[in-house]
Amino acid sequence: MIKAIAFDFGGVFVDTYEYHYQTYAQKYKNLSREKHRWLFEANVLERRNELPINDENLDVSMEMQKYLMQQHIDSKIIDMLKKLKTRYLLFIVTARRDNFLKEFLLREGVFDLFTALFGSDTQIKKNIKFNMLLENYCLKANEIIFVTDTLGDILEAHKAGIRTIAVDFGFHERARLEKGKPIAIISGFDELESVILKIK
Repeated sequence: MIKAIAFDFGGVFVDTYEYHYQTYAQKYKNLSREKHRWLFEANVLERRNELPINDENLDVSMEMQKYLMQQHIDSKIIDMLKKLKTRYLLFIVTARRDNFLKEFLLREGVFDLFTALFGSDTQIKKNIKFNMLLENYCLKANEIIFVTDTLGDILEAHKAGIRTIAVDFGFHERARLEKGKPIAIISGFDELESVILKIK
């Protein structure tokens, strides 16, 4: 029985791909789109250390936060989250900073929908964050589903024994997501509830 749903943030709740790529292309030398997507086939915060730097003074995290504070969560996504909240515990597991994430969610009026946030200040490795979540909230791995837009996230969730649902409207396209063997790949947030209800 599914008791909880964890969500990634960027690419799932807010479309961040293009701005993220453009910012990284300023920070790192000769960064193609394919190389940028490659970063997210594993833990991006670790893998980006392998890239040659072009602008040492550019703080990509701060630039992304400035951008995100100009964005909003679509009202249809908020309605779905409210509906899911009546049945499941909701969490966010992301590479975004914890304090920023709280500020953003408060502004959007959805902070109280989430039981807890696990951002980069909590821990860099998502598989460790998943284990913390399971332990802190007395959940078994088969009682939670993680919703994400990248292959790297899928693989980190699987390390913790957590099943995933992928969205193909974020950083990674369907063919790349399929390599991680998620339970399902959806093309719209409105598909999420029906997919979860079918999971045993």
